[in-house]
Amino acid sequence: MKKVINMVKVIFKIILFGGFVSAKDLAESIER
Repeated sequence: MKKVINMVKVIFKIILFGGFVSAKDLAESIER
């Protein structure tokens, strides 16, 4: 059970990081 929770945490981090990166790219493209 603990393995599943760790996997979910890792996936959540990847989604959050990906969202942060895409939001940064979006902000940069709006500035141009």
